[in-house]
Amino acid sequence: TPHPDLVVAATAILDAPESQRADLEALARARERPISPRRMSPDFLRVLCRARLVQAGRRSGEYCLSAESLLPSSFIESPAEANERFLRGSYREVVLWSEIKNRAGIEEVGWSVRLNPGRTGQTMEIDVAVAGEGRLLIVECKSGVELNKLTDLIEEQMARCRQIGGSFARWMLYVHRFRRDFEEPHAFDRLRSAEERARSYGGALLWHDDLP
Repeated sequence: TPHPDLVVAATAILDAPESQRADLEALARARERPISPRRMSPDFLRVLCRARLVQAGRRSGEYCLSAESLLPSSFIESPAEANERFLRGSYREVVLWSEIKNRAGIEEVGWSVRLNPGRTGQTMEIDVAVAGEGRLLIVECKSGVELNKLTDLIEEQMARCRQIGGSFARWMLYVHRFRRDFEEPHAFDRLRSAEERARSYGGALLWHDDLP
């Protein structure tokens, strides 16, 4: 279960206007050298600080990645690296967790679920897992997916779903892009084909258009 301050921060990052995206990207890189956000509002910075994603630097107006983290601990990354990962994209998992938890009326909703921890070659992480009515839903979040990679991703999610939950499991792949972002020839037809393929494989392919 993500910390409440992380949920607030994730929603704020998702809803941030385009004018503040450059500051967010700069903060995600500010592991050793503080930066001075130019367009980020003080309220937004306070939200990020409360979530222990960033911390104030020595000079007034400077911020860097926090040396503490509310994210699950991992021996392969430092707290600052975990905070960087959150700012760069894993906040979307928390947004989806929150939306499902608060809107769907399902109690069993897990975030960053780790399977077989410590078992070499068997460790697996589920971004969001939903259990109810004898079913298991596995949700994977992606960003920056290219059109020619969709088929491989769909088949990968189907295989993971079968491995984890067998015939009782379903899966959903959320890609943080708008459909209109794809400008390749016949992109609409190819996206529709990928969505149909996902459904035929017992899953769902959803986009930022579908998030509401």
